[in-house]
Amino acid sequence: MDDTAALSEVLREYQQGSSDDHAEARLAIALTRVVEKRVRPSLAKKLRPQDVDDVCSEIILGFWQFHHSVRPDEVGKLIQTLKHRRTTDQLRGYYRDTERRIAEPTGEQRELLDLLPARGGDPDAEAAQDTWDMLSGLELSAKDHLVAWLVAEGVEKQVIAEVLQIDATTITRSLKRCRKALQQPGDAEDTNEDNA
Repeated sequence: MDDTAALSEVLREYQQGSSDDHAEARLAIALTRVVEKRVRPSLAKKLRPQDVDDVCSEIILGFWQFHHSVRPDEVGKLIQTLKHRRTTDQLRGYYRDTERRIAEPTGEQRELLDLLPARGGDPDAEAAQDTWDMLSGLELSAKDHLVAWLVAEGVEKQVIAEVLQIDATTITRSLKRCRKALQQPGDAEDTNEDNA
């Protein structure tokens, strides 16, 4: 008998009000076997070790919330549903953490951002005047503005990728947005002149 079938059987006995004083302990043991043998190995492939423990604990707690109402023949579905929900929540947390880390510039990024004058400011001594004139009026994110300026100043894409901790695809997308913004300023200037 596999572990899930054993858990179903123990749950059935428990729900039928077995007069055995150890029914709840047997249920806890059967549940732990399922979580340790069937759930934990698959979680270990997707999550960090410390998070595997948390998710396993949450699955056990979730099972105890429903152990009176779940039908014994659907115990496997309950475990899988709890596993899926808790794993999904954990993975979403990873993405939120990653987005927060990406949003905060590193020390090297701040140094490079300091090289790029603020829009409307004077160009830095190291920046070419025509490059600054071209880029200063564009509506770009700080990262796109920085990537375009560094490429225009002759910095290799590989160096930009290392320093900004971004990949080549991100640099390419930044440059595409810059090209698009460069192609549109005439339209924006015409509109501003009409409104004046």
